[in-house]
Amino acid sequence: MAWIKRNLLFVVGLFVAGLLIGAGVFYLLQQMERAAAATSDLEDKNKKLETLVGNDPYPEKKNIELAKVEQVRLGKFQSEALTFFQTNQVPTDLDPERFQTLLLTTIVGLDREAESSGTKLPATDYSFSFAPEKGNTQIPVKMLGQLAAQLGDIRAISRVLFRAKIHSLTSLKRTGTVTNDYGNADILTGKKPGTDPITGALIRPYEIQFQTFSSELGEVLAGFANAPETILVKAVNIQKGTLTTEVAAVPVAAPLLGGFGGGRLDPALAARYGLNRAPIPQPVAAAPVASTKAGEIVVDESPIQVTLALEVVKLPAPGAVAIAPVKPARPAAAQ
Repeated sequence: MAWIKRNLLFVVGLFVAGLLIGAGVFYLLQQMERAAAATSDLEDKNKKLETLVGNDPYPEKKNIELAKVEQVRLGKFQSEALTFFQTNQVPTDLDPERFQTLLLTTIVGLDREAESSGTKLPATDYSFSFAPEKGNTQIPVKMLGQLAAQLGDIRAISRVLFRAKIHSLTSLKRTGTVTNDYGNADILTGKKPGTDPITGALIRPYEIQFQTFSSELGEVLAGFANAPETILVKAVNIQKGTLTTEVAAVPVAAPLLGGFGGGRLDPALAARYGLNRAPIPQPVAAAPVASTKAGEIVVDESPIQVTLALEVVKLPAPGAVAIAPVKPARPAAAQ
């Protein structure tokens, strides 16, 4: 103890030196870790550089300029292509009262188009799946845009059906948007609007069921294909219809006056096709002998019930597009 007192300065110096050595070792270890991280980062950047240098096409100024030109060309093509995928325009200033006006106007217009085309609707006061919203002024404002978009989709779908002059519309279903929609029989359960993860397009599903004949079904499918809106037919289900018709199978040579081969036809259907005129008396002929010739054609058209699963697609507005790949020759110096 006496020695420490006599050499106090020496002991304090040793203690301070020990602290400095410890701090130096700690600092050295930290710098070694940083140096290792910097070395790893440098190696990664070297690998990326080697990848860029080895690319074909080579990332030189000429090829970059060509890629920019292709980007502009692709953006122009995208803008022009969007004109072929139109959707109905949704009003942006809707409130509950204005939506009710739009809804009632659309329903009345579709009802008149159905009457003009001779298409029977499911009910006298049919609301085209908007029964819960009809007259409801308490709909949340944030839901009005989606409802207006669906109303425009249904108007486009219904017009295709009416122009094809289908016999009768059985049901028209859409996805729900508000709470009271889910008690509506015209709401698709288990489905909802979605967004395509690749294109960003909005997709709204629908389901329609109607009764008609095969020729009108062809016109319906052609109508969806040629509609200004993007309406995709995802599934078709055809079953035997329930219309009251009785069509006789007769040889082609037999006169078809007053109906289909003299058979009885539903009065409403006959009126729609202009076949409700009085039958023209025909001379009594002997019963035809059954023919066994192959290829004999008869009239035997039966009504069908059709269920279509549809999707209305709304593409996003033109935006940034990926740079198109360009394949010019690499410079000789880079090879």
